[in-house]
Amino acid sequence: MEEVKQKYIFVLGREIELCLAEVKAVLEYFGICFDIDSVSDNIAFINLQISADSIKDLAERLSGTTKIFRLCSGESNFDDLYPTILEEMRQKFLIKDFALSSYSDIDLSKINRLGFAIKSNLKKSGRSTRYIELKGSTEVSAPLSKNLYSTKKIEYAVFGREDQYVFGRLVWAYDPDRWSEIDYGKPRSDKMSGMLPPKLARAMINLALGQTKGQDASCLVIDPFCGSGSVLIEAMSLRLDSFGSDISLLAIEDSKVNIEWFAKKFLSLSSIPFSYIDKIDAKSEKLIDSLSPIIVKYDNAILVGEPYLGRPKRESEEMSSVQDEYVLIKKLYLDFLANAAKLAVKPVICLVFPVVETLERKKYDLYAEIVDEIKKLGYIELCTPLVYGRGYQVVKRQICILQLPITKIQ
Repeated sequence: MEEVKQKYIFVLGREIELCLAEVKAVLEYFGICFDIDSVSDNIAFINLQISADSIKDLAERLSGTTKIFRLCSGESNFDDLYPTILEEMRQKFLIKDFALSSYSDIDLSKINRLGFAIKSNLKKSGRSTRYIELKGSTEVSAPLSKNLYSTKKIEYAVFGREDQYVFGRLVWAYDPDRWSEIDYGKPRSDKMSGMLPPKLARAMINLALGQTKGQDASCLVIDPFCGSGSVLIEAMSLRLDSFGSDISLLAIEDSKVNIEWFAKKFLSLSSIPFSYIDKIDAKSEKLIDSLSPIIVKYDNAILVGEPYLGRPKRESEEMSSVQDEYVLIKKLYLDFLANAAKLAVKPVICLVFPVVETLERKKYDLYAEIVDEIKKLGYIELCTPLVYGRGYQVVKRQICILQLPITKIQ
């Protein structure tokens, strides 16, 4: 199918900077020509040179984007959208059900009046349609959007502010049920050791892949802190081979059970990627010895993981207490990074670092605390760190992407 330049509207998730960074990384990984026209709140207007089929394949890789619309109009006042959307609906003569969302300052009552006006006009011309009235929210819910998208019904959305409005037609919606099942349905998890959310695991893989040679090159995903296997599962979902290890035997057993569960439930037997899992201390020579003969078989390698982030905290603690706790955790990170530097093949490293809110309303930022020591090991920072976490969380995750050049920086 021919690729043409077209403007798409990405509805991003809660972590806007992280979600947008993931979109950019995936586009770069696939070598897709793009330019970001504008970003406002969680709405990104992006010009893409891509086929209609490819946009859906691209979207299925994303974890932080909830919906993608194709722009269908130029800017106008709200009332002038009516004939434009009506004409669009007339051309979709096989469509009987449609819905309208508003990502704008247009309220629910005006959106519903517009929907019913379109329905009434079509009825007068002899065509029966059903407008799915919104109740309580100006946005069609994620499950309903997914249903409309998958059953070839239509969702339109209005975007804009202050008499500068456009509308788009839904071309993709994420599947909330699938993400929920992967998060909560897997047979093994260990809340005490921390659980990397599946969406974040996928985003981290995508961020790291964006720094590699691209989709035509083979790639190994490495997680030396695999826990219950979130990164390994997402690597498998993207049809990438993986190497997982952990110092905990329980974590290794959990990962193996979860990987087997995921493969049986979501993959066909003919498409299950290679996955190696073993009990290994990430700071030990065994990690290098085990990885070395495997990593050389691939064009690219990415190392994605979440080391120990410290004790779970429901309430903030004094800075001095936090600093005392993180003495050993700081050593864990530095010892691991020094060990990873011994690999002959230098993977792109996407690692979670903790950011801790203290009683003094300050932040203990482990990455900032040790970044100079990390650079002395030869690592370079490939992009600005991104923070992931809700406002009330005492310990937030900071996503950092590093790589060790072949020649160390002195």
